[in-house]
Amino acid sequence: MKKTIIHVGLAKTGTTSFQRHVLKTICKEKKINHYNESKELQNFLSEHKTRLRFDKEIEKSPNLVNFFISMESLSNPRNPFFWKKCADKNYEAFGKDNHILIVLRNPKEYLKSIYLEVCIHEGYYKKINEFFLKKNDYNQNNSLYKFSIEDFDYKKLISYYTNNFKKVTYVKFEKFENFDFLNDMFKDISQVDKNNYKKLFNSYKTNISYNNFNVKLTIIIYYISKFIFIIFNNFLFRNILNYIAKIYINKLNKSDTIKIQAIEKINNDNINFEQIFHHLLRIIRWDKIINFLMKYTPKKKYELIIKDEEIKKIIDKFNLEYEKLEDYKTFIKD
Repeated sequence: MKKTIIHVGLAKTGTTSFQRHVLKTICKEKKINHYNESKELQNFLSEHKTRLRFDKEIEKSPNLVNFFISMESLSNPRNPFFWKKCADKNYEAFGKDNHILIVLRNPKEYLKSIYLEVCIHEGYYKKINEFFLKKNDYNQNNSLYKFSIEDFDYKKLISYYTNNFKKVTYVKFEKFENFDFLNDMFKDISQVDKNNYKKLFNSYKTNISYNNFNVKLTIIIYYISKFIFIIFNNFLFRNILNYIAKIYINKLNKSDTIKIQAIEKINNDNINFEQIFHHLLRIIRWDKIINFLMKYTPKKKYELIIKDEEIKKIIDKFNLEYEKLEDYKTFIKD
């Protein structure tokens, strides 16, 4: 029986480009089922993702034979605090016999991309030192939008999956486009195949990173919006915001569980300004505005500047460890 390949992330490692432009071709040529071809599997994955997010009881997956699944949210890729829990729950859902694929990225670049994704692109704005937190600060901070820097360890992440699954492959994002890791997944992969996949992978730029100017512009918009919110934060204003937020949430392409949770927060008056700002950016299509501005604004790249010396040492340590990792490696357990 042909086992299923489960690509669990991480985020900001070319997943969108891979899914949109390469995966269907691989599935067609190598006679493996694309995960979107099964409605039953699609429904299960959507529900499983929700169960992971809200820490609900895990259900067993439908019978998986010869599928290629790609869903970065399976690993909770944006906060390493949950990496082990997600690995254990994926084992519970999928069983040990399937082949896990993990894509890693240079730690410094990964952390910058995660910060930009959560705090800038999505509008859950926090200063860098408020987002990347050491254990004690992390445990005392009640925000949903934070990153446990001391849990950020690729070796541990790999071990969480090798401890549970019979076959695990990791590949560095910087070498992902070569598709050499597919040698450990398919017997009939040729260099011609891999060159074709590389061409497809690089044909489109799916996600564009904000430059330094546009990061600063987004932060300015955040503070202006917050100032307006504080001035007009009265009963009528909040009810208007809540009404708009509910309309927006109901139109989202999300599971009913996620929608219900979001609306409950609003009804219980638990919505805070960072969530309001997130919805505001979506409503005004800020990403489209930024994409337009990118053509006319200074091209200087945004750099993540960490001031906490202990956190800098942690990142430097993981950068050195990352350099020692092979470009890709497959672990097989008897």
